[in-house]
Amino acid sequence: MSRYFLFAAIFLATVTNANANIFFQSATGPFDSWGCCGGSDISSTQFIGASFSINQTTEVEAIGGHFNNINGSPSFGLGGTIFGAIVNLGGNGLPTGNLTQLDGVLAYSVFTPNSGIDSQVSINATLLPGAYGLIFGSGLFGANGRIALTLVQPNQAVTSDGEIISINNSSFPNWGYMNDEPNRYRMFLSGSVVSAVPEPETYLILTVGLVMVGLFQRRRSCNSRNLSIA
Repeated sequence: MSRYFLFAAIFLATVTNANANIFFQSATGPFDSWGCCGGSDISSTQFIGASFSINQTTEVEAIGGHFNNINGSPSFGLGGTIFGAIVNLGGNGLPTGNLTQLDGVLAYSVFTPNSGIDSQVSINATLLPGAYGLIFGSGLFGANGRIALTLVQPNQAVTSDGEIISINNSSFPNWGYMNDEPNRYRMFLSGSVVSAVPEPETYLILTVGLVMVGLFQRRRSCNSRNLSIA
């Protein structure tokens, strides 16, 4: 009987929660009109991202953001693809590397974002508890496009614990915090927390299974005694 309880213990330790949802978002709307200012440039000369922290092992399934035509004009250099990457952060809480080499990349995807709505792309990464960065840019991983991250209207943003971070070829030659526009850009990650605690339904299934194993063992024991008496 002990081997069945061993199986049950292993099962309990490896059950995962398969409900994928957004577990980090840097901001939510309402957004500025795209006819006003569009947002901030995402290109080979400027990367923008957000730092985030998790306290449980998490399977990341998608990343995304709210993108828009630059300066509200589809003809203003818009087009092509951008990349989204999940990176490790350095000791100062910022990414390492530069516009030509992004260090500590754990996973990335290249995609063509839509304008004026949330766009997301599939990605596959398992993150242990800790701090990470979600970065959007171009010029790396084969991405060659340009678009903007839309600005959330001032004093309207619903923010998380993340910090907006950026690097460019002028005012931010090294990674730094965008304190002038804190949490006015929407970036997000979705996925599933890997949990050692089963769902309530799992306890029910496990209990039923153990009862059936017990009844089976009892029936075998009874049959063995009947054969001995015979």
